[in-house]
Amino acid sequence: MKNHRCPSCPSCTSAQAASLRARVAVLESQLTRARTGSSVSCARLSHDLQAIFLAIEGFAGVLMEQTRGSLTGRQALDLERVRAGALRGDSLMRGLARLSTVAGAEVQPRPVAMGPLVRQCIQELLPSLQQRSVEWELSPAPWPQVTADPMLLRIAIEQLLANAVKSTRGSAQPRIGVGVDSTIDECTIAVADNGDGFDPACLHRFFAPFERNGVGLALVKCIAQRHGGRVQAQARPGAGTLITMTLPRPVADAGSGWP
Repeated sequence: MKNHRCPSCPSCTSAQAASLRARVAVLESQLTRARTGSSVSCARLSHDLQAIFLAIEGFAGVLMEQTRGSLTGRQALDLERVRAGALRGDSLMRGLARLSTVAGAEVQPRPVAMGPLVRQCIQELLPSLQQRSVEWELSPAPWPQVTADPMLLRIAIEQLLANAVKSTRGSAQPRIGVGVDSTIDECTIAVADNGDGFDPACLHRFFAPFERNGVGLALVKCIAQRHGGRVQAQARPGAGTLITMTLPRPVADAGSGWP
C-alpha cells in the first residue's frame, strides 16, 4: 500500500511544513558556518598583512633617522613615500578586518531610538572636523524607532556621517542633513550633503570596498544586507550626495525616538 500524500490533508501539510523547517534550519546552519569560516580567514589574512605593513613602516622610519642629512632630496622623498604607503596599507587592512567582523557578526535586532543615536554620533564626530563649521539639519521630531542590531546600526550611522563630512571638505558652507522615515513595512535612514557628489556612471562602484571612503560605505551596505535591507545613492558632480539605508520594519514595531 502506497503512503498517503494529499496536499489538502492536515497531517500531510503539517509533515511537509516540519520537513521544510528542518531543511531551512540545516541551510541556515551551513550558511552561518560558511560565513564564520570566511570571516575568520579574512581576519587572519588582514592581521598577517598588517604585521608586514607595520614592519615596513618601522624599518623605513629607522632608516630615515639613521640617514638623516645624508640623503638627497629625491631619496628622502622616496623613503617617505614607502613609509606613507605602508601606513596606508595598514589602514586598509584594519578596514578589511572590520568588514569581515561585521559580515560574520550575529545580528541581534531590537528597537533603537534614532534621535539620541544620531546626536551622539554627531557629537563624537565634531573633534575630527578640525574647527570646520558644518551646518547639521535634522528632520523634525518625532522620529520612528528602527528595529536593528544597536552596535551594527551605530557603525552604519558613523560611516554615513563620516562619508558626508569627507564629501563636504571642499564646500564653502557645508551642510549635512539626517532624517528617518517609515512605512508599515520599512524604515529609511537618509543622509544628504552638499559636497562634491559623484558621477552617476560610477554608481556601481560606490559601495565597493576601498573605492570612496575606505571600507566605510561597504560597511553600510553589509550592515543593511545583514538586516535584510538595502542601500541606495543619488548624486551629481558638484551637487551633493544622498545616501539611504532601508531596513525592514516588524509589524509590531511601534514608538518613536526624539532628536
